[in-house]
Amino acid sequence: MKNFLLLFASAISFFSSANENWMRYSAISPDGKTIAFAYQGDIFTVDVNGGTARQITSHMAYDFMPVWSNDSKNIAFSSNRFGNFDVFMVSEKGGTPVRLTYHSSGDFPNDFSSDNSKVIFTSIRLDTKTSVQFPYGMLGEVYSVPVAGGREKMEQTIPAENINISADGSLWLFHDVKGYEDEWRKHHEPS
Repeated sequence: MKNFLLLFASAISFFSSANENWMRYSAISPDGKTIAFAYQGDIFTVDVNGGTARQITSHMAYDFMPVWSNDSKNIAFSSNRFGNFDVFMVSEKGGTPVRLTYHSSGDFPNDFSSDNSKVIFTSIRLDTKTSVQFPYGMLGEVYSVPVAGGREKMEQTIPAENINISADGSLWLFHDVKGYEDEWRKHHEPS
């Protein structure tokens, strides 16, 4: 935790103290060399040792939730460039982002598959008939989309977020969303 705080502090050094509260969704690259983060609706990267942050996306839309590919060469993120949040991918050096999802529901990236061929994301689309929440429309499902483009595939109906996939792809670590709990309620203790 201490190392993470030191790494994140280096990203903050780029911004004045008046603006640092706008940095969100920091993510350290798998090679440990770069931090990606959202700042005022765009994606930036900065070296873990500090220095000048580089703007990766520049658009009037809101770009956020950067997620690194396992080879640290690409960044997936969510953007509302077409009215709702879709998953996009861009090179870690910047460039023109590629749109990966086209659904009218909000799509939010979590991780890349272990072979970097797919982006794993959450979206509130369609519960299966066996889902205990059916037909509750507040808890998302987990999907994947090929980075080369193509159809999305439902991976699981369990409401999950902050998904991390092991290097060999055999294990998924995630936060199980408890849909009936208010995470922002003061003094709230989940059961």
